[in-house]
Amino acid sequence: MTSKEVKIPTTDFCKVELKPDTTHWHSTKAQVFQALQEYGCFEAIYDNVPSEIRESMFGTLKEIFEFPLETKLKNLSDKPLQGYLGQIPHLLLYESVSVSDLLQSQSVEMFANIFWPHDGKPDCCNVVKSYSKSPVELDKIVKRMVLETLGLKHYVKDEFLEPNEFEI
Repeated sequence: MTSKEVKIPTTDFCKVELKPDTTHWHSTKAQVFQALQEYGCFEAIYDNVPSEIRESMFGTLKEIFEFPLETKLKNLSDKPLQGYLGQIPHLLLYESVSVSDLLQSQSVEMFANIFWPHDGKPDCCNVVKSYSKSPVELDKIVKRMVLETLGLKHYVKDEFLEPNEFEI
């Protein structure tokens, strides 16, 4: 039996001309929708995070994962696969942390207070919020494209489609 290699489609969102109601918007929207129909996913190229923010984020994550297990376990969530994930018997080296409800104003601060209870490490909050702007923006672009394709844009509130601004 031979296996067939599956290549997940790639879509580039970095183009400056990617604005609603432009030719590039419509062609990208068609690529996104076709990829979701055929594969259920796609690889997005959206390198919109400055390198200094990316490096700061990875430094912050390195610090967080160096905390003792009992501290990381305080990062709880009632949502599946959120909070702290680790200590999984068949995935011995796997660990994950997440900020639950990232878009809610105080979520990042509450997350930082778990690891730095005395001051909440304000630079950690700024880095997480800055780093998160790009994927949140991409999420809204993709949602808008899908809704437009389905003819459902008018059913969604404007704040859902507009870029979210974090308070920094």
